[in-house]
This record gives sequence, structure tokens and C-alpha cells, in this order.
Amino acid sequence: VWTERGLIKTTRVICAAGAWTSMFCRRHGIDLPLGNVIGTAFRTQPIDQAIGMPLYTPGFACRPQMDGSYTVAVSGRGRLEPGAQGIRYARQFYPTFKSRRKNLKVNLGFKPFFTGPEALGGWAFDRESPFERMRILDPAADASIVQEGLAAMRKEYPALANLKLAQAWGGMIDSTPDAIPVISTVAKLPGLVLSAGYSAHGFGIGPGAGRLAADLATHNTPVVDPTPYRYSRLVDGSGLDAPGMM
Repeated sequence: VWTERGLIKTTRVICAAGAWTSMFCRRHGIDLPLGNVIGTAFRTQPIDQAIGMPLYTPGFACRPQMDGSYTVAVSGRGRLEPGAQGIRYARQFYPTFKSRRKNLKVNLGFKPFFTGPEALGGWAFDRESPFERMRILDPAADASIVQEGLAAMRKEYPALANLKLAQAWGGMIDSTPDAIPVISTVAKLPGLVLSAGYSAHGFGIGPGAGRLAADLATHNTPVVDPTPYRYSRLVDGSGLDAPGMM
């Protein structure tokens, strides 16, 4: 493993690089179809709370915080900014895109082809890598989604009529064609374990997924059957189900 401080020699590596994972794999000749969706979330200013527990509705999902604020997202909404990777895997993701089209905004431009996880090209191990050029992946929040979420909360709960925004942020969600993560060894590169493509499920299944990846890397008996999460299904089409979300 090449790092800024030199080479680390090991026989086992877990690659859990989120939206960058496909680019990492491509550098080593491994084809990993991932689609990156930019999601938006926001935090409100504190207010006398009308919602006392985590809540999901068709218009918004929120979690009340101890200071009286809410953390909010609009389920299913996102933004695509496709680059070379997005074009390369467009066929695999078209069924999901078609079913979710009304909830997705597509921004077309040249920048994603040259910088970020969707970019073209590779890199030499003794030269600056794409990950050094962009150390923090921090996509902009979508203001229209923020306003949509605020409006939905105010409409459903009149007591929140004066609800105001405190902060908004964006994040890149790495998704697989069937919205099931890859937690798997890779026959082409023995010793490598992939842990990626969580398709926005990461917060919920993170502890168990981490345990499974560790079991695979250490050759221990897997805590659960790893078959549904195998890498091979994405390249040979075996067992791919209709996606549950994106």
C-alpha cells in the first residue's frame, strides 16, 4: 500500500474508500460498477419541538436533537454530476435511474471528468494521487432540496411555522446497481477485501458490515453469510435483484 509516508507491505487490505472505491479498484485492473449520488441534509435552528422522536414522512425525514434543533433530509432526493465513471456504468444503473428520475437532478459539466471520484485516468505511485489533490470530498448542498424539506415540515406541523435553517451540507453516496453493498474478497487480487457501495445504508449496518469485512480479511468464520454481498455478482450479473433505493 503506497502512502504519502512510503510503502506499507501487507498481505491483506480492506478498501473502504466510499465514493473513491471504484477509482482505487480501476487503478489495479478491477472493474467495480459504482454510481455516485450527491445527497443533501441540513440542520435547523433550535425551536420548541413539535416532533419528539425520529420521523419519516413522504416529504421529509428528521431527527430531533437535544438543543431543540432538527437534522433533516428529503428521502430519495439527490443530484447526479456524472463524469467518466458515470458514463462508463450508465447501462448498469439505467433501470434505477429510470425508476427514480423524478427525484434526481442531473447536472452536466466537464469538471467531474477531470477531478473527484468520477474523473478519468490513473496515477503513478511516485506522483501526486487524485486523493491528495482532493483531500476532502465536500460537495455542495442543494438549496432547492433544503427549501423543500423546510416547507414540508412547516406544512405538516404548523407549530414549526417559524422553523429556520442553521446549516446545510452535501455528501456523496456510493451505490451499487442493486443497492446492496459489496463486502467481499476479489479473486483477481488475493488479499483484497472490498467494503463499498452502501447506497446510504451505511449508518444502519456499519457495525455489522465492519465485522464481516474484518472476518473476511482475517480468514475467520464470517459473522453472517457473505454470499449476497459478493463482488462477483456485479461483473457476472448473478443474483442481481431490483434495487430497493438509490
